[in-house]
Amino acid sequence: MSVKTSELLIPERISAAPYETEAGFEGAIPDYCPDIARIIRVDCAPQILTCETDGDSVKVAGRALFDLLYESERRSGLKSCRVSGDFGCAIPLPPHGQGTVTADCRAVCDRISCRLADSRRPSIKAALTVFTDAACERAVNAVVPESGDGLYFCKTAVGFDSARVPHERVYTFEERIPLAADEKPIGDDLFGRIELSPPRAAAGDGKAELKTRATLRLIYEDEIEDGRLCAAEKSIPVNAALELPGITPLSRVSASAEITEQSVAPELDQYGESRIIKVNFKLKARYSVCEPRAYTVASDMFGSGCEVEYETATVKLPHVAASCEKSFTVEAELPPPTPVFTGILDSAAYCGRVESERGEGGLLLRGSVAVCVTGDTDSGVFSVNRKIPFEQFLQCDFPDGATGFEVNVSPAETVVSIRPDGSLAVKATCSAEITVNADSEATFITAMTARREPEEAESDGVTVFRYPAGGEKLWDVAKEYRADPEKIAAANPKRFDEQGILCGSEPIVII
Repeated sequence: MSVKTSELLIPERISAAPYETEAGFEGAIPDYCPDIARIIRVDCAPQILTCETDGDSVKVAGRALFDLLYESERRSGLKSCRVSGDFGCAIPLPPHGQGTVTADCRAVCDRISCRLADSRRPSIKAALTVFTDAACERAVNAVVPESGDGLYFCKTAVGFDSARVPHERVYTFEERIPLAADEKPIGDDLFGRIELSPPRAAAGDGKAELKTRATLRLIYEDEIEDGRLCAAEKSIPVNAALELPGITPLSRVSASAEITEQSVAPELDQYGESRIIKVNFKLKARYSVCEPRAYTVASDMFGSGCEVEYETATVKLPHVAASCEKSFTVEAELPPPTPVFTGILDSAAYCGRVESERGEGGLLLRGSVAVCVTGDTDSGVFSVNRKIPFEQFLQCDFPDGATGFEVNVSPAETVVSIRPDGSLAVKATCSAEITVNADSEATFITAMTARREPEEAESDGVTVFRYPAGGEKLWDVAKEYRADPEKIAAANPKRFDEQGILCGSEPIVII
């Protein structure tokens, strides 16, 4: 006698420790860039290019993009350029089970240093932390519970979340944004930086939708008043989609996004004034798609007229127990910079490595927000960089069976103001995405053999009555008498509830 089996691919989460590495640039700036007189600021955007598993490690290759804002030697004006440096590392994985390992990675910049070797050769070093999300998928056979031919199965529904599958897409955007009526027209020098808010992803039928906001921050020279610098900020809604047939509204989708290329240039409006900003940028989105899987397995069985032997396995089934988004603010007062700022031109905040610890009723986060403030002074444009430490407790419910959690913290908004004494008041609003993981256990039949017993003479006219023992289940009664559970239920209407529990004290008939 043969039975069918199905293969269940059950993921096991692998918790890899954050890995520290470095990226840098040692070389000359592009030929079309003017010489550097003084570096004002350097921004770092690390990108993951490839993330591949190799035995007990994950091999990562990436590139760090460095955007330099500097003062040129040729004239007293602002210039900018982009350079890059590659990085790579092999991140060790802790011991795990046998199976196919998949991984996804992200990198953040913890700190950056820069010095000027000569007017065309900056030396940049950035300390990076790479975070790895890995899982090992192992195949487990499960007997398909199809009753018949003298075999009866106790069916149990099991469910778990699949391993996360990464998908990457690149989108191109082009915008023409007019300046407001009270904003000055753009002169020769223009520095533009695009900052993304934390993206949101939602699953639908056959696609995942991504929504975020691109904030264009501008520093430019007034076209009319030579040497006067102005600042402007423009918001660009960004909508993108990942078309994938396997995605359903029940899928769990998360996403990250980064700007890989950008160009910002002024254009003339209908009156011949430089009041139009032409923005082109490429956005690389990394989607992580997790599918809910549901199966019906056999938790128990017996044979009527045959002998059966079977094997069982108890496995852990992972799933996302809860997810939420919290926000908190980090505030600080920075001492007056030297020279003292007369106006704020730009501000940016970055979160590096954040440590998290589960406490009673929530999570305790420890980390720092790196703030870069660019301001105008009587001596030119300068920047200050400070790390603001924080310790924040966020309320979060942990359901029963919770095995771990993931936290992703990113700044959402930064506001900087100058106080009368010249100090800088900084307020950074951060967003924390929290995912709580849990495991449930299930025991089911993985393999079985059955063979027919010698046929016995049938008993004529024998009816078996059974007096309830209290709280008995239909399956247990059927297994004891090796009788068809459906026939027992049909012969005793309204004696078993929806959970198959025997009700009442009157005897039942065993068919």
